[in-house]
Amino acid sequence: RSRLQGSLGRSGAMKLPVIISAGGYIEGKDLCASGIGSALEMPRVGAQVFGDHPRVYDFAVPVALASFLLTAAVSLPHLRRLCCVRKRVLRRRARMFSVVASAPMVISLFKFSSVIMPRLWKVLFLGAAIYEVIAFWTFMRLICNMVMDDDVDNSDARVLKELQEGAPSKFWAVPPFACCFKPLVPARKFAERDFVAVRFLMWQFVIITPLVALADWSEAIGEESHFKVQKVEVLSLVLAMYALFCLLDATSERLHAYHSHSKFWTIKGIFIANTFTFRITSMLVEKDLRVGEACYSREAMASAWAGMVTSALALPLAALSRHAYPLEECVDGAAGSTSESDGENNLQQDGDGSPSRGHGPDLEARLVE
Repeated sequence: RSRLQGSLGRSGAMKLPVIISAGGYIEGKDLCASGIGSALEMPRVGAQVFGDHPRVYDFAVPVALASFLLTAAVSLPHLRRLCCVRKRVLRRRARMFSVVASAPMVISLFKFSSVIMPRLWKVLFLGAAIYEVIAFWTFMRLICNMVMDDDVDNSDARVLKELQEGAPSKFWAVPPFACCFKPLVPARKFAERDFVAVRFLMWQFVIITPLVALADWSEAIGEESHFKVQKVEVLSLVLAMYALFCLLDATSERLHAYHSHSKFWTIKGIFIANTFTFRITSMLVEKDLRVGEACYSREAMASAWAGMVTSALALPLAALSRHAYPLEECVDGAAGSTSESDGENNLQQDGDGSPSRGHGPDLEARLVE
């Protein structure tokens, strides 16, 4: 009893009452220390996997491991094709494909790592948040790249000009906010102010998401403010998705052959799972748990539950990613074709060996080069 009281006293933050389970585990609210140094109370990888630990890790470790390995088996061959292909490929688009198509595998890796390394779960969540920002911004630039069908000049001025020449649409009446108002909104052409609004909604996500993750990691804010900041993070993610929905609707006619909505579902699905599963499990797990000298905070155990669920959801999204980001769409001049061989046949359909109609002089110059 005295040794147990001494162990509890070192945490410096325990509030009664606590519950001592049959296995000798101690459960209670605010049982673990807070702050950046609190991670040192959690075990290292070897002790975490092979030693005593909360029951959640009995399920989370094998499920997260199996899900990550299967997700990597699905994603890695496809990513290798995108990165290593040499013949007649739009290099910039292939790189953007690689960044966005790897989202399920990258998030699954972060989640699996947070399960087996609870000491680093906050740092890993910060890394996942930074990757989310990069992937969202890359996806917006990818849409602009496909609108131009040009891997050299994708300046905002040229993209805006192409969008303004498109057919009128009700691009602001889209999910998740305004889809119900579509019958009431008149169709119009995309204007410069719309492009500025889309970029603003993306920039707020780029700034807010890492800041919230950094605040979570440092515990610089109180618990009451913490829940408010979490709501801001969710709202920021939803606004960024709304901006991308608007851009996809404005380009839907031009990018119909590229299956742009399937591309968006890949990153949208994994990032929604990444954000909402942790928010939900954080509300369900209410108490810290001390196992011997190690103390597992409720947030760490919530991250284990969330990591298990998100890793499992990453597997079907990785399969969708293979379909949504095919290498054939990176073949120079293959817009609208369904395979690389189709693109080659179109290039050879003129008897004199010149590119077929619709590909333009830029393509011919690049092929000659």
